[in-house]
Amino acid sequence: MLNKENLRLVVAALRNGEFRQGFNRLKTIRYDGTAEHCCLGVACEIAIRHGVPLSTYHQDIGEGRESVFFGGGSCTLPSPVIEWLGLNDDEFALIHDGVTVMAVEANDSRRLDFSQIADGMELFYGLREDGDDTPGTD
Repeated sequence: MLNKENLRLVVAALRNGEFRQGFNRLKTIRYDGTAEHCCLGVACEIAIRHGVPLSTYHQDIGEGRESVFFGGGSCTLPSPVIEWLGLNDDEFALIHDGVTVMAVEANDSRRLDFSQIADGMELFYGLREDGDDTPGTD
């Protein structure tokens, strides 16, 4: 069953500016210590902060970078996070320009920024508490 409260936590994290956006991996740490997350990686970090037991490990991917694996994967949403969010499968979705788009595609292929992804998730999952479906309004 969809957990809207947990989804709202992820949407808020996408908007709060704490996470730097990255592409094609859940989390990458650069040689200078800078971390980058895709939107799915942000969901993993927020799930861990809220008690989801999720193993992590680092793997050197060359060029002074490490990939951080969550629950054994580096590119897909792990099962414990899927369950925490109450999703039916590993596809996290959103609405962009009136079309349903998978979150990984929105992040990695379409290169939507985190704010656009958050807006689209609010629309797709009906997360607006005030009944206003206009993205980014409170």
